[in-house]
Amino acid sequence: MEKQFLESYTGQTTDELIALKDKYRIDSLVLAFEQAIQNKEDSDLSEPERHILAIEAMEREVNNGGWEQFFGNTENEFDESLPQALDAIGCPNTAQLSREAIDASRDGADLEDFDVRYYALSESIEDRLFEYISANADAIKLD
Repeated sequence: MEKQFLESYTGQTTDELIALKDKYRIDSLVLAFEQAIQNKEDSDLSEPERHILAIEAMEREVNNGGWEQFFGNTENEFDESLPQALDAIGCPNTAQLSREAIDASRDGADLEDFDVRYYALSESIEDRLFEYISANADAIKLD
């Protein structure tokens, strides 16, 4: 049976969202974490919460319009944290690619090759991010 897509965050705790993994798609649960964390003040964010925001921004923007869109829409907010976040969840190839894309962006280079390389990677970012969330649940505080 195919799992459902959780449409939005509706006030669940961290543990409650994690417990939904057998019923809902992992990508929708990760999105719910992002939605909940975005409501917090930046000064209140833990490192795992910052990692979730950086990775989800990359996934959303690069998958919808490439690295050019990522850098344009995030205004380089995640340039420093994204590679570290990807390393933390166990995606070293994507982390290295993000470092290279960030450098190329700063140099004004064409980013199309980075898009092609990103789409060719086989690291399961959403699954690894969910595992990271589960392992760091004590540092992810949802209202």
